[in-house]
Amino acid sequence: MRTQSQADSGATHASGNVATTAILLAVMIAAGAIIYFTSGFTLGKSAIGFDGLDVWLQANGVETLPYLDQTEDGPRQAFRIVPIYDNDLQDEATAQTDGLEDVRGSLAPRPMSLRAFEGKLYDGPVLAVLPKWRSGIVSRGRAHPDLLIPADRIAFYGKAVTRPQAVNFKSQGMEASAFGDVSNNEVALYAPQVLGPDLDELCVPLLTIKDVGTLLGDCGEGIFGDGTVLYVLSDPDLLDNHGLGNGENAAIALAVVRQLAGELPVYIDNEADETQPGDEEIAGKDTHERTIADLERFFRYPFSLFWVGVVLASGLALWRGSRRFGRPVEDHLDEARSASKQRTIAASRRILMLSGAEAALIETYVKDRLEALASELLGSHRRRPERSTAASTNESRPGERNFEALLPLIRNRSAELGERLATAYGAVTDQQAEQRARFEALAAFDAIIQETQHEFGRTA
Repeated sequence: MRTQSQADSGATHASGNVATTAILLAVMIAAGAIIYFTSGFTLGKSAIGFDGLDVWLQANGVETLPYLDQTEDGPRQAFRIVPIYDNDLQDEATAQTDGLEDVRGSLAPRPMSLRAFEGKLYDGPVLAVLPKWRSGIVSRGRAHPDLLIPADRIAFYGKAVTRPQAVNFKSQGMEASAFGDVSNNEVALYAPQVLGPDLDELCVPLLTIKDVGTLLGDCGEGIFGDGTVLYVLSDPDLLDNHGLGNGENAAIALAVVRQLAGELPVYIDNEADETQPGDEEIAGKDTHERTIADLERFFRYPFSLFWVGVVLASGLALWRGSRRFGRPVEDHLDEARSASKQRTIAASRRILMLSGAEAALIETYVKDRLEALASELLGSHRRRPERSTAASTNESRPGERNFEALLPLIRNRSAELGERLATAYGAVTDQQAEQRARFEALAAFDAIIQETQHEFGRTA
């Protein structure tokens, strides 16, 4: 029958288990939620990405390509839309800084080199979409004036863009020289961004915002003068994910892309450099070269949060285990067994001496010493226990089985030591010798046993 204290202890124990389980579940759920909400988020799916435009074009019958054909004429068979996330294209792709990166995000969320951009121009007609937002908008998912790249920091071939009006958001009428139907629509842009005067002089205006400036221009001939087909869109919010749904932007975007692409399929080029997927990648094969450095990814954010959760959960489990079971108990079993055996040998020796059975005393001592040595050097599972009297008809000397098992091992370590042990063993087990001589031989036998223990790193 359980006492009241036992019942109280059981209730406390159950309550502790429930609390521990609840804490572990909370830690696991929190870690899973953080990993879920912070993983798999790419620039193309962000507010300033262009994955939405791809879906919108496909829904309206405009063919889009997931990648470009890498044959010689492949790239020229598509109309590229190239989002530029670098506020100032230079010879090498470099991160742009103004000291506010930690608070508002970088100026160039995806640096691109001028060489990489011109490589895309060489492949065919391009619509370049200029940058407008810092990378801070990606994590926040909403627009704010502080997240705009300063207009004077945006340069395209050294020519700046402008934002003529104060920061605002409203629909404005369009003037289109090449897109007749678009003139009836109103574009809705947050802080409209148009080509600056220097860049505007190099471009043929195709789409302008009334009383503001050029939104889209044909700039290939003005910049390069060699027949390069390059259209420049000054404000990405006409096409990107968060701007496409505003006002009549989607209708304007569809009319503009359809007009510029003509019969060509559209490819939204999110590659920052000229690297294109190879034949193996197109076939679905992973060509990434694995190195030991890849393991570092598992310790970076957000995976680092998972490891923090593992450490916390492990620490909590260990703490709870120590409270429940106490400190670990050291295993003294082997030491206790050894001490018990030594006491047994001493007691047997004393009894035999008192009884005057000197021969039995010598044999018992030799047998016990060899058995103990076999346990140390061969292990307790390999030592040869003495047979019973009835079964020991073939064993004429005490401890002979253990001696035969030990001798090859000792000779292998030291042939000289093995020979001396064999000699000493023969002296103490010589049935023809006098008892006194056998007693005197015990000292040499015991000394060699101890020397053997030292030879094998055991303590006597």
